[in-house]
Amino acid sequence: MAYTQAQYDALTAAIAEGVAEVQYEDRRVRYRNQDAMLALQRIMARELGLEPTGPRRKRMASSKGIWPVTLATFDNSLPWHVR
Repeated sequence: MAYTQAQYDALTAAIAEGVAEVQYEDRRVRYRNQDAMLALQRIMARELGLEPTGPRRKRMASSKGIWPVTLATFDNSLPWHVR
């Protein structure tokens, strides 16, 4: 589905106000909970190009002062996934 900036702004305002009902142009939508609203907000932001696409990776190294050093890459698109 193609989302508009106005729909994204209305959803973001509703999340900030803590309400579960949003009016987009001529439609009124009631969401089950805040999690559903936040998930849709992420989808809208991605489709509108408001957030970077693709996984963001973080690298971590740990050592107790002895060799070898353990390296892990954490991928935000796969929570708790270690590569």
